[in-house]
Amino acid sequence: MNYYKRIYGLAIGIALLWGVILVPNVSISQVNIKIGYAGAYVLAPETNQLIDQYNVTNQSVLNEQMPTLHWMHGIDMGLRYSWNAFNFELL
Repeated sequence: MNYYKRIYGLAIGIALLWGVILVPNVSISQVNIKIGYAGAYVLAPETNQLIDQYNVTNQSVLNEQMPTLHWMHGIDMGLRYSWNAFNFELL
């Protein structure tokens, strides 16, 4: 019987501790979903050499040659957790 009282007391203590620590942190923190569009200029000489080699090798099959890589762009998505002055970003 004394064992169950200890377990019950420990469970109540943990619940109170989580309530004291977690509730204030959640109230001052924020989770944001980030969705946007990003672009970047790329310096990729090895990739461009590979593309040029592909264009030369498959000249008879291609209707248009593959252009060299200079720009990369696309959708930027992620999840950001902010707490006071600290930000943690996933993806």
